[in-house]
Amino acid sequence: MVLQYFRVHLCQVNPFGISHISHFEISCRALDQRPDLDVFRYFYKFITAGDWYTFAHWKGVPSPSGDERSSLKNWKDNFFWLDDRYLPVEMVWRFKDQTMSFDLGDDFVFNKTLAKALIENRSPIRPLPEHLLLWGRVCFSWGRGDRDWPVIRTKRERNEMSLRDALKVPSFDVLDFDFDEQAEGEVPPMKQVSSAAHEIRPPPNQVVSDPSAADATSSVPKTMKGTAGSSGSQMKTLFWTTWIVIRRFVV
Repeated sequence: MVLQYFRVHLCQVNPFGISHISHFEISCRALDQRPDLDVFRYFYKFITAGDWYTFAHWKGVPSPSGDERSSLKNWKDNFFWLDDRYLPVEMVWRFKDQTMSFDLGDDFVFNKTLAKALIENRSPIRPLPEHLLLWGRVCFSWGRGDRDWPVIRTKRERNEMSLRDALKVPSFDVLDFDFDEQAEGEVPPMKQVSSAAHEIRPPPNQVVSDPSAADATSSVPKTMKGTAGSSGSQMKTLFWTTWIVIRRFVV
């Protein structure tokens, strides 16, 4: 939703901007709230960063995150391929001559309760273990089967922690990412969070109901169109540099 609103594609946003989006989403989930675009706009402004785009904090607005990365040293150690099924059929592509005017007007309204809660429960941006991604509804892939629950405990007291509290600890070294066997008749964890999942690609022949989404896809470079539908396409080469950074600094 954020990338669609600002009409910019994933591969055009630098790793720091992507980390702001991912951290904001999981922080909202930790508060049992849906990520809110207007609250994100309250915290962050959309700016250019050389040949990239990114998100920076508005001056005078408290940050919902802390201990952010400021260097990409050694980030090219390795890479992995991203299957093109995870990419939209049509790419939202931003050109340099497009407007960057996304200022908040005097009539701007946002969820102040959620914004306040995010500030009060701020947590550092850093790599997140799989347990946190699962309970934060960022990841829906779970290889252990329905009988195992992902559980987060403190190492010393063995107290079970919530996602909200686990995100805020200074170091994950104090946590134990454990598993509990699911009791008979209980709903599997993946089914509990599946309501937050959505298809990135719409079903065939689906009509786009959001006019802004239709406008956003009208600016796709001709050289990019038609490349997203085949496995092993040029898309995979295009996105590896961005996704390796996401894996190291966000996921």
